[in-house]
Amino acid sequence: MFTLVVTAVVVAGIIATVVAWFQRGWKNHATAYEQRHTHNREVMLQRVRQRWITGVLEQSLIEEAWVPLALTRKVNAVAPSVATIWPPGGLQAEALPASTSMSSVLRSNRGGLLILGAAGSGKTTALLKLARDLLDRAEADHAQPLPAVFNLSSWAARRAPFHEWLVEELYSRYGVSQSIAHEWVADGAVVPLLDGLDEVAAAHRSDCVEAINAFQEDLRAEHGLVRFVVCSRTEEYAALTTFLRVEEAVELQPPTREQVSGYLQAAGPALDDVQTALDADERLWDFLRSPFVLNIVASTYRGRSADALRVSGTHEQRLRSLFTAYIERTLEDPLGRHAPLRMVNWLAWLARSMREHGQTEFHLDQVEADWLPTNAQQRLVTIVPALGVGLFVGLVVVTLFDGVNFGLLFGLAFGLAAWKTKEQPVPEIHWSWLRLRGNLHLVLVGGLVIGLVVQLVLGLAVGLVFALVAWLGAGLVGGQFIRMTDRRLTPNAGLHRLTRHALIFGLLLALTFGVLIGLIYALVYGITGGLAGGPLVGLFFGLIFGLVCGLVIEGTVCLRKLVLRGLLTANGFAPVRYVRCLDEATTRLLLRSTGNGYLFVHRLLLEHLAGPNDTALPPPAAEPPTALHSHL
Repeated sequence: MFTLVVTAVVVAGIIATVVAWFQRGWKNHATAYEQRHTHNREVMLQRVRQRWITGVLEQSLIEEAWVPLALTRKVNAVAPSVATIWPPGGLQAEALPASTSMSSVLRSNRGGLLILGAAGSGKTTALLKLARDLLDRAEADHAQPLPAVFNLSSWAARRAPFHEWLVEELYSRYGVSQSIAHEWVADGAVVPLLDGLDEVAAAHRSDCVEAINAFQEDLRAEHGLVRFVVCSRTEEYAALTTFLRVEEAVELQPPTREQVSGYLQAAGPALDDVQTALDADERLWDFLRSPFVLNIVASTYRGRSADALRVSGTHEQRLRSLFTAYIERTLEDPLGRHAPLRMVNWLAWLARSMREHGQTEFHLDQVEADWLPTNAQQRLVTIVPALGVGLFVGLVVVTLFDGVNFGLLFGLAFGLAAWKTKEQPVPEIHWSWLRLRGNLHLVLVGGLVIGLVVQLVLGLAVGLVFALVAWLGAGLVGGQFIRMTDRRLTPNAGLHRLTRHALIFGLLLALTFGVLIGLIYALVYGITGGLAGGPLVGLFFGLIFGLVCGLVIEGTVCLRKLVLRGLLTANGFAPVRYVRCLDEATTRLLLRSTGNGYLFVHRLLLEHLAGPNDTALPPPAAEPPTALHSHL
């Protein structure tokens, strides 16, 4: 009777304590959530600015000498309510005042905006200038939504519902956890700035338009007008049968002859020969009515003869000749670490692979096995690491239980099971001691209750042991939370994060399992025996268990990436120090760095290096730079 009374009092006290803890913990949790929300928002703004403003816009060839372009409103390029067929007369243009900016157009309609223009007309630059203005507003006013730039070319890979695609892009491109990304997209907290509708495969372009329309209609039902921006080449958009349901459509007009002439005169004598070529060939004026081409010409022929411009041919032939000359000039510096022809081969393979996989932005840690040329090599990427893990497990089992055959069978089965799987980006996981303390409350209560049910005295000891081990185990999951860091993104950030997670996960499992084995040893052999042998036994088994689990669960992905990069190097598609090569191409103004990814300076350059779809990629070469022109 006395025991029951004591038990009831203890349980009542525990329940009262837990209730008080939960009330205080709920308040702390709400405060912590608000702080994390503000922090995540600030980090997202930093990442967008770092990637697209600092990394791309401020380094853009067009931005270096921006020519103000006129805007015209395309009054029949949108479908406000239903899908519409293009009228026989084509697009109807309405000139806007010369002082009209893209930001003012978006602010005036407060909804969707379509930006049209010819290839090289500066659509992406205009989009990024708009992103810069929206970033400034969002940083000054926390009620403003978050602007984020997305490349639509990747949508065609799965053709998922548009809100799901946005969540995946936030997750993979910006390092935003899926839970945070879902919340932002569902609440309309993100302004999608969608570049490259024309880069979506032609067979799926209309489906992409319909997906965007369905997405914005769903958001309108809950939040009213939704701001988003889409960029496309005019010709490709005009070929569609379905309009975007946006409030406004504008088209960037090419620079006038006076603007081109003024730009060349502002450069001084360095571009005199370009002006001479223009005076001799009237067709060159049309060729230079593109901000991108104009700046490529200025970069290529500054201070030298522009004889290549005098070569007759079609617009496409002149453009190929110009890009060849531009690449030759960027690779003239002999101080580069890589031979020019090898650099061109590597970039040609990269351009071709990006086009084949529908990518505009290249992320080194997201290259998959299907980038390799043969099925046999693709299988090696999965089977070799899996067999290595299996052998490691086999050696451990051999040491303990004589089981090498088990290790081989495990490795083979693991490799076959993971053959077609694709690695997912790794979220930024951090640890909250507040959450871990909350788990301590729960497991301590559970352990004590179990102990009281078994036996008041001995049960308390057993329950406390259970509670401690359960707390350590629960901390692996319950103590973690997703939080974005303000660290600068790097090309290998995903792989480094994955390796770090594998080590942390393995060590924490080793600690939990080691404590469990040590306490069991102490309970079996008594306090003296437990103190003498428990820590050693627990450490031994804990380290083995933790290392095996960490390697199998996440370490295998790291090994797959290493094997994949080794095969890329063996095929001559990439150098050993790939990041160094990509950074050198960035320095030479062939690529742009977005922090953890790379872009070609323009889609036209990517298409030039990739060549026609039916053109085979030339084999790796190490010829002297004199062979570069014939290769290009």
